[in-house]
Amino acid sequence: MSMTIVLAPQVEAALQVEAARNGVAAEELASRVISREFQARPPTAHELMLLPSEQRAAYLEAAAEAAAPLYTADLAKPAAERELAQLPQLERSQRWC
Repeated sequence: MSMTIVLAPQVEAALQVEAARNGVAAEELASRVISREFQARPPTAHELMLLPSEQRAAYLEAAAEAAAPLYTADLAKPAAERELAQLPQLERSQRWC
């Protein structure tokens, strides 16, 4: 995604100084800071539902891709030690007949 953000001159100057200190472009540093801020807390179900369907689908796809290695690693464990792959079995075993 690409966007334009208007910064106060003093903020832009501080961003330029910090970027130079870290050896990266100001745009890269701004992207890192914004990404870190908004990845700290996943959206709630309500917040997800407020997103346009394309953005919601993109978020959920990225989350599934990020979780895939954890699920694969869980499947590599002996069945008795699995955590993630056991969830559907727990659901089935706790249903009332």
